[in-house]
Amino acid sequence: MKLRAGSLILIIISSLTLPLTAFAATGDLELVPGSVQFSNPHLSEGRKTRIYSTVKNNSSDDLYGVVRFVDTIGPKQIGTDQPISAFSRRTDDVFVDWIPSAGEHDIRVQIIPWQNGDNAGNNTTIIHVSVIADLDGDGVADGEDTDIDGDGTINSEDAFPRNPKEWIDTDGDGIGNNADTDDDNDGVIDTEDAFPLDPKESKDTDHDGIGDNADTDIDGDTISNDVEVKNGTDPKKTDTDGDGVPDNKDAFPLDPKESKDTDHDGIGDNADTDIDGDGITNTQDSFPKNIAPVANDVNVPFVVKVGDTIHLDASSSIDPDGKIETAKWVVDGKTVYKGIAVDIKVETPGSHQVELQITDNNGETKTKSFNLYGTASVLLTQGGLLAAAIALALLGFFYYITRASKRRAKQHKAEHHE
Repeated sequence: MKLRAGSLILIIISSLTLPLTAFAATGDLELVPGSVQFSNPHLSEGRKTRIYSTVKNNSSDDLYGVVRFVDTIGPKQIGTDQPISAFSRRTDDVFVDWIPSAGEHDIRVQIIPWQNGDNAGNNTTIIHVSVIADLDGDGVADGEDTDIDGDGTINSEDAFPRNPKEWIDTDGDGIGNNADTDDDNDGVIDTEDAFPLDPKESKDTDHDGIGDNADTDIDGDTISNDVEVKNGTDPKKTDTDGDGVPDNKDAFPLDPKESKDTDHDGIGDNADTDIDGDGITNTQDSFPKNIAPVANDVNVPFVVKVGDTIHLDASSSIDPDGKIETAKWVVDGKTVYKGIAVDIKVETPGSHQVELQITDNNGETKTKSFNLYGTASVLLTQGGLLAAAIALALLGFFYYITRASKRRAKQHKAEHHE
C-alpha cells in the first residue's frame, strides 16, 4: 500500500510518454537501514499491525519498482506488492497490514526494481520478531489470561480452552457439545433427545421433566406403570383402547366400545338396558343416564303438640352422580319452603302429611313423604302416648282374660249337665 497513491499513476503515465530509452536507465534502489518498523512495538496474536519501509533512490534517474513483504514462516506473502516511484536522490515510503500468529517470525522486506544494473546487495532486509500468544485478542497474553479463548469459561473449567466455540464435552468423546450431534452419546441425536446431556434418558412421554426410564408414571395419567401392567393397559399410552377416553376415566380401558358404567353394575352404558340401575329401562326412563337423588330420613316426629315448631333438615339427602340442586317442602299439599332446612309450626290438630321433594343437577326429582299428628294433649306428646298405649293394652288384656274365663265356666257347666 503506497503512502502516495499518485506515484503509481505517474508511473503509468510515464510509461506511455517517456522515450523507450528511459527504461534502460540504470541506478540503485536501496532499503534505508532501520526504516522497517512496526506500528505496535508489542506484537500479539490476532491483533493487526502495520509494517512500514522506506526506499531510497541513489541514482540520478527517477526509478520504479515494488516492495514485497514476506513472512518466512510458511512462507507467506503479507499483502500485495507495493509499488514505488522514487525521484532522483529522493525516497518513497510503503506499508502493509499484517495479522500475525503467535510465535517467532522472520519478516523479509525486498525491493524488486524495474530497471537493470540495480545493486541487489542493499535490496533485502530480514527483521526477526516475537509475537505474544493472545488467542482472544484481548491484550492479555495467553500465559496470563484466565480465559484464553475469551468464550466466558475460565481455562480450568473449559474442555477446549483454545476454542472459543467450545467449552464442554459431556460425553468426553473429544467433540465439543456445540459441534457434537449426540452430546451424551446415548445413540439418540440431540434434536430428538429430550435429555441431550443425560445418557440414561432420552424420552419424556408425559413432558413432566422426568425421563421415561425413571418415571413411575410414564404417560402421566395418574395410574402407575406397575398398576397399568397389572391391569393390562399400556403404561406409555393415556388411552390404551383409543376410544378418546383416557384410561384413568375409562371404566373399560381395554374395550373401545365402552367407557362408562353409570350404575357400576359391570355392564357398559352402551350395552346396559338400564343405565342408571333404577329398575326402569332406558326406553321408559325420563332420565336414563342419571342416578336419581335419594331423599333420606329427616326425623319427622309422629306426634306434635299443636302450636309447637319442628325442625326439618334434608342435608342428609344425596345424589350419587351429582349434587342436590333444590329441595322443596310441601305440607298438606302446600309448598311452605324451598331450601334444605326449614322450621314449621303445627297449627291444627289431626293428621298432616309432610313431603320432601329434592331435585338433582340433572333435573330429576324424587319425593319422600312423612306423616305427623297434631294434638292438643301434653300427655300424648311428652311420653304420654306410650303410657296410653300400654294402658289400652292392659285394658284389652284384662277384658280378654275375663271373657275367656266366662267361656270356660259356661263350657264346664254344660259338660256337667250332660
